Amino acid sequence: MRTIRAVLVAVAVIAAFVIGRATSTSPERVAEAQVPSLSHFECYQTTTPTTFKPVTVVLRDQFGPMKTILGRPNMLCAPTRKELIGQAPHKFAGPADHLLCYPEDAAPKAALRHTDNQIGPSIIRNLQPRWLCVPTHKFPK
Repeated sequence: MRTIRAVLVAVAVIAAFVIGRATSTSPERVAEAQVPSLSHFECYQTTTPTTFKPVTVVLRDQFGPMKTILGRPNMLCAPTRKELIGQAPHKFAGPADHLLCYPEDAAPKAALRHTDNQIGPSIIRNLQPRWLCVPTHKFPK
């Protein structure tokens, strides 16, 4: 359950980044907006101070609006370069419109970082890589 929640948090963080890059600002058009090519992201699990106050937001994506309460952030995803060892990357046409995250087994990074975004400033520490999220196509049924 904790892993599923962390994945959903990572997807919400990345979705907020992608929606912010969309060309249309109209709420009705966000789900229809053409999403630009995505970078790869490596997501680190982190901790934040207990003084964080939950924030109520409305999220809107291709599946419609959703009102939710955001708890303490526990994931930081950084743009990442990826090189496949011993094989060529799979080629596909057009810009990717989703991310697919693969679990990682990597050592934690002892770090302390100050962040700031639309929800407010925060301090994160103890970065633990958990997933590598790669641009992905999702096809209709």
